[in-house]
Amino acid sequence: MRELRVTLLSGFAAAVDGVPVPETAWRLKKARELVKLLALAPGHRLHREQAMDMLWRDRGPAAAANNLHQAVYVARRALDADAIVVREEVLQLTADVDVDRLELAAADARHAGTAAAYRAALSLYSGELLPENRYDDWAQERREGLAELAAELARKLDALRSAGADRPPPLPTDASSFIGRGRELAECQALLRGTRLLTLAGTGGAGKTRLALELARAVEPSRPGGVALVELAALADARFVSDAVAAALEVRALPGQKLVEALVDFLAPRSLLLVLDNCEHLLAATAALADTLLRFAPSLTVLATSREPLRVPGEVVFRVPSLEIPDPERALEPVQLLRYEAVRLFVQRADAAAPGFALDEHNAADVARICFRLDGLPLALELAAGRLGALAPAAIAERLEDRFGVLRAASHVSPTRQHTLAATLQWSHDLLEPDERALFRRLAAFAGGFELEAVENVCAGGDLAAPAIADVLARLVEKSIVAADERSSRARRYRLLET
Repeated sequence: MRELRVTLLSGFAAAVDGVPVPETAWRLKKARELVKLLALAPGHRLHREQAMDMLWRDRGPAAAANNLHQAVYVARRALDADAIVVREEVLQLTADVDVDRLELAAADARHAGTAAAYRAALSLYSGELLPENRYDDWAQERREGLAELAAELARKLDALRSAGADRPPPLPTDASSFIGRGRELAECQALLRGTRLLTLAGTGGAGKTRLALELARAVEPSRPGGVALVELAALADARFVSDAVAAALEVRALPGQKLVEALVDFLAPRSLLLVLDNCEHLLAATAALADTLLRFAPSLTVLATSREPLRVPGEVVFRVPSLEIPDPERALEPVQLLRYEAVRLFVQRADAAAPGFALDEHNAADVARICFRLDGLPLALELAAGRLGALAPAAIAERLEDRFGVLRAASHVSPTRQHTLAATLQWSHDLLEPDERALFRRLAAFAGGFELEAVENVCAGGDLAAPAIADVLARLVEKSIVAADERSSRARRYRLLET
């Protein structure tokens, strides 16, 4: 049997397998009225005598029975041969009816007691029951009951909103303090005032997630709908990006409704900041969803973190830089070194790993070397500082040639890709296309910075032709594998982070 859906709220309509039944299919008005009666009846069942009494009260038994037979025939032609069956004098309609879904959702809301459940139930009340049957006694009592049900749902939802229960879950609280990034925070706050999609892009371990969370906390008071965080790092299947967003927002799709539609319905009236964290491995799916939500939810703002841009219309990309690092060739006093963000981060994390650690004239040069050799990457600095319980700063600095073996995390809760510096690099490398991997390997020929012309001369060959070098190099920059110096307006210089 085909799927039959019957709508009674805001007026009668029927659809078979998603195709609306046209008005011309109802050759008898009473055939349509019979479907309405059955749709409203308990269990969608009516005794034939009940149907005859309600629809042909002024006719004799024989005439009423004949009219009922014709109405059933026309209704089956309009809907489906099996839509209405008659067994032992009882008529049975098999259909998905919107009134049933409303009443079931209301019962679920009372049980769950959450704003999301009440909101989902209330959204099913699209209008009064069968307004075209306003003066029919058989519809009046049910119409009033459903209107009162909708009013009850609205009252409960308003009460929950007044109690603050209709905001997204709070952002997670970090156990460690946030170091530096004052300039970046201010710049990103300014960018958020002028765009609805801001992507924090940067190399692995640059601190994109932490910056995004601090930014979200800073702007949260200006967002009446709050801030919601969607963590995508552990999600392997792009098909479930929408599910991850729905779970973070506590949104459920209604029967027959697509999940994206439910998300749009939830977000459309809200001024909310949606943080999509670690999008790079699900780029196409995340970009498509963000684009849809932004187009249909006009008060929504999206803040994404990724190793490369989402490439959605209207996107503004902020490249998250490494922390400020000192020149290890300059002999600086400890108080001077502490002006650098990388040093302050290292020292504070070192104190957690080795209580009592302090920057002094004995270890200052080694700490400066560590910060410089690790490119000011927050993840690398935190991993290095975590080793101070067993190794002195000098021992760590001397062993950074084997940084992938030295820099490992003792944390059991951080993502797997952040347990070692090698895993972070592997994560980025695995996302590269074959031609990008080939060029990335060949760039190891350069000891320092390089320009495009040098790359074309040195790295072309085999399956990587010289004319393609510029495009592949640009993609490596976009994916935060290669750093570009944007200070020159004439010719860009590029470099690989030492790591």
